[in-house]
Amino acid sequence: MNLYQRGISVQEISKSLGRGLPAVKNKLRKLNKVRESYSQDEKQKYSMNERWIRLAQKNKKKLRVLDGYAGTGKSTEIYAKHASEVIACEIKKEKFVRLLKRFGAEKTNEKEVKIDFNGAKIVLINDDVRRVMFRMLGNSTKPFDFIDLDPCGSCFDVIPNAIKLIDNGFLAVTYGELQSVRWGRHDVLLKSYLMPKTSDFRKGLGYMIGWTLFEGARQPSYTKTRKLKVIDIKCIPNIQKGVARTLFKVTEIGALADVLNYLANEVGLVDNWGNVHIPYFDSERLGRKNAVT
Repeated sequence: MNLYQRGISVQEISKSLGRGLPAVKNKLRKLNKVRESYSQDEKQKYSMNERWIRLAQKNKKKLRVLDGYAGTGKSTEIYAKHASEVIACEIKKEKFVRLLKRFGAEKTNEKEVKIDFNGAKIVLINDDVRRVMFRMLGNSTKPFDFIDLDPCGSCFDVIPNAIKLIDNGFLAVTYGELQSVRWGRHDVLLKSYLMPKTSDFRKGLGYMIGWTLFEGARQPSYTKTRKLKVIDIKCIPNIQKGVARTLFKVTEIGALADVLNYLANEVGLVDNWGNVHIPYFDSERLGRKNAVT
């Protein structure tokens, strides 16, 4: 890293160290992460997370937040500024150590660490969010106001339990399966979302969102029936190359007939996505210069 900071090119570093160019670039990228250097796309994502948690805060001042894939804790730190309680899960030990460091905690072999951070109660858990959620449901834990599922990959099998843990709040989901659309891995899409073969990113994302809406209608939170509404969609940097983040509002609904009518209406909006007739599907939120008509 010192060589690079002194102005020596990546090619020269690669040659002097006898390492391949891709390996050197990858190492520099990792070092930048450690030093809290974020790309423009990452800055855009964290800015969006700030906006979303503020939106949740309008409904309730004292928020209870679950960050399912905390990583090194940048988003967790953002949420902690607006919540009274944040539970952050990270399964990888090396990232969990950096998560502890961010909040001023010492390295430990404990799987759960509780911290007071500027008046907010922070619980850092070194475990898979799937197991954590199962324990929460088994213990009838207090519902969350905001749950963020931002994995490096898929959170398909986590979404149903996340919906159960929200009574009247927000669910943020990153659909990493768009990578499967890019690489033509239709077997992955069929296995998870029962998605027909497609190379159209917009149809693929629309199908994933539609599946999530359906899960919202069929997954009760304890004994209550929920509904999901799409609030915001953002593709960073764009739908062809980046990740897709979607914010859902989870609320209680009455009779089953109301659930089915609401679901039919919401899925209908998703089906018409290609026509861009919906405010939250506009070109700005999709990170595109021109809307597709």
